[in-house]
Amino acid sequence: ASLAGFSYYFGNQSKAFLDCAERYGTRSCALRFEAHGPEQAGVYYHCDQLIKGMYALFLREWAMYFDKLIVIRTDDYFRMPFRHVRRVWRWLGLPHARPLEMQQAENVPVHDELKDVNRKHGEPPEDLLRPI
Repeated sequence: ASLAGFSYYFGNQSKAFLDCAERYGTRSCALRFEAHGPEQAGVYYHCDQLIKGMYALFLREWAMYFDKLIVIRTDDYFRMPFRHVRRVWRWLGLPHARPLEMQQAENVPVHDELKDVNRKHGEPPEDLLRPI
């Protein structure tokens, strides 16, 4: 893996998605990308990684099937994991963790895959991170 490989892979994903969004709309392409035709179906495997990160576009559909949703940003979770775990417990109506349970939970190592990728390959170039 290299920056050039990442740029090529991400470039293909984003171009295919942007082409679809221009023709059918962002929401429609995120929800039904491969159904828009053979051109989109042929690159869906590549765009699915990009689409998986578009949570905001899926919230309306999820809300139709679930009475309650809780949304926690990954960055916030990794910055303060136990604060957000307690928030989820409260949201689920679970009892507070006992001191021993909290101590055990605090001893579980937190693994941030994105930091590993960035450490190994470097940060992606800013021009590739522009909003779609």
